[in-house]
Amino acid sequence: MIKSYVINLDRNPERMKFIGDRLGSLGIEFQRFPAVNGKEITDQDFKEFSDARPRVSSVGKWTKGKMGCHSSHRKLWQIAAESSEPYTAIFEDDVIISDFLPSLFKSYDWIPEDCDIVRLESTAFMGGLLSNKDSKDIFGRKLQKLLPNKYKNFFPIGTGAYIVSKKGAQKIMDAPLSDFLYTDRSLFDHTTSGLAPKLTVYQVTPACCIQDKFYHDSEENIVFHSEIETPNQKDIYKNQNKIKYFLRKYGSMVGAFQIYSKLRHFTYYVTNHRKIPYED
Repeated sequence: MIKSYVINLDRNPERMKFIGDRLGSLGIEFQRFPAVNGKEITDQDFKEFSDARPRVSSVGKWTKGKMGCHSSHRKLWQIAAESSEPYTAIFEDDVIISDFLPSLFKSYDWIPEDCDIVRLESTAFMGGLLSNKDSKDIFGRKLQKLLPNKYKNFFPIGTGAYIVSKKGAQKIMDAPLSDFLYTDRSLFDHTTSGLAPKLTVYQVTPACCIQDKFYHDSEENIVFHSEIETPNQKDIYKNQNKIKYFLRKYGSMVGAFQIYSKLRHFTYYVTNHRKIPYED
């Protein structure tokens, strides 16, 4: 059985019960890991943290919430790197999990030797470029190598559910702090992260996990919204592509930005970038 951890803030016992009950029903043992609370981070600690890591204009600003998320995962990467176990599974507490997951957790014989990370979750509204050559069947689904994304801001979003190998965790911990952006970008976005090109990542497809905020068709049905605060919209987009900024700010009223977005996603599709769906 693969060693598993669930990241959970002390102030969110209802989330812990949600995922704890689900993992328990699937027979998957886990350990709760107390998340770093961004609201408790001092200004000095935040300054030291953000100064050591890049601010990419197309990505946006660090926030204390993003620092808390990143720091929580980093502590578990350290545990995985120092563990006697070859693989460690990491879950965030808002993840919906399919009945398929226990098939993967009974052993790790199906994980390729060169693998640093196995993504278990859907890419939601984003996507990934998957290799058909480096692909194999696992218990009726596929395990495909994730290739470098070619487009900025189109990468497999999320770190809600993944398996990291001991050697992969060591690679992450050995990387300089300047390689890191937000948690999912650090691991999966080749266009902005210094770390992602150093990692070999595989994707389970269809995915067997998905974060609650991406599962529902309507926002009003979301149970667990993001705990990570975001900067003001003006701060997020003021340094991005000027055409995109203009279309987002003024074109939405006449549908121009929506057309622009559809054309972008059509370009992704014809270059074999695909959304990875969740399947029960």
